Amino acid sequence: MQLTVAQRSDFIQIARQTYSLWSGGLTRDDYRHLLWSTCYHPWARRNSYRLVHKIKDEVISSCKVVSLPFLMKGKEYEIWGLGSVFTAINWRNKGLGSELIESVLQKAKEENIDGVLLFSAIDSNFYSSCGFRNLGSLDFQIRTYIYSLNSKVINDNKPGLLEAEIFIETRSSEQLCKLDREQKIDEQNPRFHFSSFYPWIKENDLEEIVRCYSRWLIKQPYGIIRTYEHYAFQLAKFLYFSSYSKNNQCTLFLTIARKKGDMIGYAITEYSGTGIRILELIGTEEGRAYLWHSLIKEAQKKNLIHITGYESGVGDFIPSTKLDCDILGVSPPIRVSGIQCYQRFWSQPMCFSLNSDLETMTKQRPCPVLEFDYF
Repeated sequence: MQLTVAQRSDFIQIARQTYSLWSGGLTRDDYRHLLWSTCYHPWARRNSYRLVHKIKDEVISSCKVVSLPFLMKGKEYEIWGLGSVFTAINWRNKGLGSELIESVLQKAKEENIDGVLLFSAIDSNFYSSCGFRNLGSLDFQIRTYIYSLNSKVINDNKPGLLEAEIFIETRSSEQLCKLDREQKIDEQNPRFHFSSFYPWIKENDLEEIVRCYSRWLIKQPYGIIRTYEHYAFQLAKFLYFSSYSKNNQCTLFLTIARKKGDMIGYAITEYSGTGIRILELIGTEEGRAYLWHSLIKEAQKKNLIHITGYESGVGDFIPSTKLDCDILGVSPPIRVSGIQCYQRFWSQPMCFSLNSDLETMTKQRPCPVLEFDYF
């Protein structure tokens, strides 16, 4: 299959053909704006592009390729993220999807890429037939109402202040939602509305978050290396859906744990009608313990019955002694045996290894991939 890099005129077709698939409750104008912005954001322009297969100027199939530095056992690799795979309706069931995947994999081999990662939004059997292997697709659920919190951990006289000079601060993305929806889409210089995340993320916070993530990543089995611009891109994308989608009834929250002024952990979460979903919870062991305590307390305060997330979150309680200490301040102790896990049929991380070093990724349980990694 002959693939070419998508041109400006191709995006009009892609937006029209994929709106019903990926708009997620956005209006057509908002979806078109998102599509342009995710292609022309400064980070995206240097690290991603769309490939198309055309017949007589008609886009028949397309995909997005993202260049992602990857860390595994202290060694850096170069992988591609593969996303937004689609075939035009009138051309489906003709094997074009498989041809598209095969062409991308061949291109990756020619460019000495170490592996290709994707998040399957369809039946994973299709990607399995193309040679991709599932890295782990479980969700966990913790029932918050069965736990009691050690009152000694929280200093009620100073809200947010915990023992050992730990300070917890939580911010809602609703602070960012005062947007001018009449703003015209500038197709010569398309961008996200969120050119600044203040006051949701204050000055220097994002730099601290990137450093906190980098220190945490070193201790993980594997994961995507993130830069400041990559983080800003991911935040803008998640915030855009949170603010504009008519289907999304969730609010994003950023919770930061500090010790003597230094960030020791943070959590990015979504609050819905019945629970809290963790997109990622990062930090030192001490920082993560306080964040878990804070989230459980907040859920109980708002009468939210559960906390859910990717299986990577369960890693904080494996082995059973991990985070099982006075600092967590939860009774009874959170045990893996008491955490409900179920199969997730959407957003399943899968990998095609082009370097034998990466083949052991499928053996790692729980899978350390984060929901915030989604591209």
